[in-house]
Amino acid sequence: MTSKPLLAVDKVFVPGLDSEYTHVERENAPQVARIRQYVHQKGYLIPVVGPTKMGKTVLVRRTVPDAFYIDGSWITDAKDFWVRLAAQLDIPTSQNGNKTNGDTSKWGFKAKLDLLLGSAESQIGGEHSRIIAKGWSAEIPADQAVTAAIRALNEVDQSAVIIIDDFHYMPPSVRAQVVASLKGLCANGATGVLITLPHHRNEAVTQIQDMIGRNKVATLEGWTLSELEEIAKLGFHKLNLLDPSGAYGQMLARESYGSPQLMQALCLSFVRDVNGIKVEQQQPTPLQAPATWSDFFEEQVDERAYEWLETLVFGPPVRGQDRRVFDLQDGRKLDGYQLIFAALKAGGPVLSTKVRDLKPIVTQLLTNGSNDEYARLNLVTKLNQLTKISSRTLSAQHADDLETEDDELPAAAPDESLPNNKHQPLFEYNSRRHGEIDILEPYLAYALKWKSDGLLA
Repeated sequence: MTSKPLLAVDKVFVPGLDSEYTHVERENAPQVARIRQYVHQKGYLIPVVGPTKMGKTVLVRRTVPDAFYIDGSWITDAKDFWVRLAAQLDIPTSQNGNKTNGDTSKWGFKAKLDLLLGSAESQIGGEHSRIIAKGWSAEIPADQAVTAAIRALNEVDQSAVIIIDDFHYMPPSVRAQVVASLKGLCANGATGVLITLPHHRNEAVTQIQDMIGRNKVATLEGWTLSELEEIAKLGFHKLNLLDPSGAYGQMLARESYGSPQLMQALCLSFVRDVNGIKVEQQQPTPLQAPATWSDFFEEQVDERAYEWLETLVFGPPVRGQDRRVFDLQDGRKLDGYQLIFAALKAGGPVLSTKVRDLKPIVTQLLTNGSNDEYARLNLVTKLNQLTKISSRTLSAQHADDLETEDDELPAAAPDESLPNNKHQPLFEYNSRRHGEIDILEPYLAYALKWKSDGLLA
């Protein structure tokens, strides 16, 4: 009799993936209950909004496991949307994707419907469903075929939930076309879900505001400390590791910025690298703290996140005169961009704050914290510049948009200058949301806390 192989640590703590062993059901979170309620309401179009790496996609897919799922980063035009949705329904399309096979006997969707009903032809009512049962004699447009399939599902009271993940990755004009298409499908009984980031909330809401009574915005906040601690408890238990008071799990949760992905990464490194444990233990094994927690946390800083932090702290290239330098009470001399991030760090850092809340932190840091000195910072100008920098990939940073101290330049539209729109901004200032400053990437906030001293000296 062979013994059961020992479970590897990296199978228990899995950053970025849906974990089999450390999945936490967020049943007590009210916003989670609302999402679960909304996605089962036929005819609704629902933006699910929340910071990156907070488990939005995992939550929605677990809530509706049989949903039709489309990754927004795949969609470059409206045709892509219909072709990929047709593929989800097992409806074959022509080589150029413009048409679908009108012979519904060849539709995987039709076979599933027949199994569900016993006989689709005899039991589905209505002219539209009779067409589904009998088929067309020629090819038909993909959008017509998909709409027919959605109507057939609705007529037999089967849900058709269409999830568009990373909605913000699509070009702006395509987002508008996809939303218009989803509205039509919702009118035929589907439910549409748009998973996106907080700074795209207004855009998503604006595009569906004419669906009065048939839209709900579900906002997913960062995880609570107790939810994050549960990840550690589940994983430690599975690996037969002891954290009797829960102190280690609490320590890791406090540094995870509400992100289950970051929590998974910290737990994995703590067990594997600090404690030298690679597989589950055959006997209960106490965990040990690192030599110093500060060194441990600094070592976990993601290199890409640090590269972004460095890029933002340095600000745009300077043209002409050197940047104005500010004297701080602790003796440091920082330029305006450094000062902004020094203030953000002193305030937590937190993932979201407002200009009005940052101002007193800035003035407290300055040797001369007067209103005149604060005005010299040109804070809004610099926040707009940081937003523009963040809207581009690291490889696309150029010196063509140069800063002057007095010109207030508008923020670039987040995706207009990005190749293939695959880049997700890490930082944004939004004057329309009461001057909100968002660190959109938990790993960036983590890097600011644990590895920014050299950049802010």
